[in-house]
Amino acid sequence: MRNVLTQLGARESDMKLRQTGCTRGPNDPSPFPGVNGTFYLLEPAANAQPDQNGNAIKAEWQTVNVRISRSRDQSGSCELIDQVHKKVLPLFSARNVKFQSTCPTHMVTIKGSTLQADVLKPVSGAHVASAE
Repeated sequence: MRNVLTQLGARESDMKLRQTGCTRGPNDPSPFPGVNGTFYLLEPAANAQPDQNGNAIKAEWQTVNVRISRSRDQSGSCELIDQVHKKVLPLFSARNVKFQSTCPTHMVTIKGSTLQADVLKPVSGAHVASAE
C-alpha cells in the first residue's frame, strides 16, 4: 500500500501505515485485510490552505498507471486495484480516471485490472513557493 500511495503522490516521508488483521476471530478470515494510516497529499491551490509559513508547493498534474507490484504481471492484483479505485483514489485530487477490470472476483486472470489517473504531484526539484 505504501508503494501505491507514493505512486498517487502521497508524501512518503510522513506516511504512517498500520495493517489491520486478516481475521475477524479464531478461524474466521476477513475477506479484505485492511490498512489504517495517515499521510500528506496535495490538493489544488483553490482548496488548499497555506502552511504556517504561508507557503505552497509547486505541483502539476501527472498521469499515473497504478501498479500493485513492481513486476509487469498484475494478474493477481484485480481485487486490490478495485479497492484502490473505490476507496483510496477518492482521497486524492485526481482527474481523467480510467479504470478497467477484466477479472471476476476471487480469480487470477491474465489481463487483470488497470487503473490510470492524473494526480497532483510536486514538480520535480521544485522548492516551496509563496502562496501570495
